[in-house]
Amino acid sequence: METAVTLKSQTEQISKVTEELDSIHFPMKRASKLTKQFGRQIATNKCIMMLLLLIVIGVIAIVMVKARVCLLIQMIYIPLNSSDLLA
Repeated sequence: METAVTLKSQTEQISKVTEELDSIHFPMKRASKLTKQFGRQIATNKCIMMLLLLIVIGVIAIVMVKARVCLLIQMIYIPLNSSDLLA
């Protein structure tokens, strides 16, 4: 008879532990999903930042090339125009 009581008590303890584990499992699963989602958002944000950086670098490069071309054009045509004035 004592064995049956002990077995019943242990069965109840196992049931309680199982319930507690189930109640812990759901928040852990949700936390895992949120962590993965945050990781994806961070990766997306980094990609967007890199794309914007490349765009800014491209715009700066275009401005520098245009400025250099304008400077070269001025260096070539201004002396020609000034020599025309002297002649």
